[in-house]
Amino acid sequence: LELGAGCGTIGISLSTHKKPRKVTLTDINKLTLENLKRNVAKNSDAANISVEYLNWCDERSFPDEKFDVLIGCDIIYGEEFVDDIFNVVNKLLTAKGKFLICYPNSNRFGIQKFTEKTLRKGSFLRLKTEEIAPENLKGNPFAFDQLAVDATLTAKMLCHFPELVEVEYKLLCFEKLTNF
Repeated sequence: LELGAGCGTIGISLSTHKKPRKVTLTDINKLTLENLKRNVAKNSDAANISVEYLNWCDERSFPDEKFDVLIGCDIIYGEEFVDDIFNVVNKLLTAKGKFLICYPNSNRFGIQKFTEKTLRKGSFLRLKTEEIAPENLKGNPFAFDQLAVDATLTAKMLCHFPELVEVEYKLLCFEKLTNF
């Protein structure tokens, strides 16, 4: 399940490249959800992808099922979201499940508070790994064969997402403990 999927780049790329059994893309904004549906239809085999409404502040919007993997990209940009995301992860992640989060390593104060919260006694999450995103991920996520990439498409991608090459990103992997 992808939290705050936005245009769906991460989830669609995972679905296309890694071929998981199921991918659920979520967002709160109705227009974003409509755009997500169009992007899924245009850029994937869509058979294993669903698009769902999810409001982090309203547990009634949470899916009934739990997931082995939750992912998010740049979703904890402010401290005001930390408690809500912490709750979502607790409710939707299976025991021993992984929460993967990627974020720009600048001006994201919420991620520090989130990580500190996982260190407190009684936390259901523990940080397994923390690394700087590899250079090979700083490019067009839909171009799997870099030799075959159309330069025009790459230029368009960089026009819309210049931060992919300009900013250092960190990848964090949290694991849910089994006794929660």
